[in-house]
Amino acid sequence: MCQNFTTQLWQVLGGNLLLVLCSIFYLIWWCITFKPGAGSTPFGTMCIGIAFVLGMAGIVLSVMGLNANQMEMPARNIPGWIIVVCGLVIYFVLLFLTGILLHRQVTSELLIITGWAVLELCIVNFLYGAGRFPLGITVFLLVLIILAAIASMICYLLYYNLPAYPGYVDGMIPLITVAASMMVVNLILMLK
Repeated sequence: MCQNFTTQLWQVLGGNLLLVLCSIFYLIWWCITFKPGAGSTPFGTMCIGIAFVLGMAGIVLSVMGLNANQMEMPARNIPGWIIVVCGLVIYFVLLFLTGILLHRQVTSELLIITGWAVLELCIVNFLYGAGRFPLGITVFLLVLIILAAIASMICYLLYYNLPAYPGYVDGMIPLITVAASMMVVNLILMLK
């Protein structure tokens, strides 16, 4: 487990683990605050504050690991900037489609979903390029991340058209699928 981990790999793993914790605290906040008939509580506010801090720390740590040039990497992965540019294009297309064409109120979740997917795709791409993941596992993880992002987008689109309790459950699904997919990435990395 965690054999031959460099500082760079620890940063990527640590950042991703912080993002899992962020999702868990975000889910706790959602469960407390958005339960039908409930409302904001000091504990819920604390949970969303913790989620924000963990999320920002996770992003920073992951990006530090992705940008550090401590590893000799074969030129077999896609340059990270291509994934980021594609993610930006997809975000603006989704912003147009959901906001203008589908008249869905735009919320921060759209940015969170696309930003999360871009970061996770960059992480898996990096780990493939670093030789930590073989091609088969890489393809499996890329598909898993894309499916989690699609599920999150479906929930995002459905949310405002659902009654209270189904909407409450709908809001949990992205947080659970995102956390689960990141844990799969982390577990595979730790076991390689």
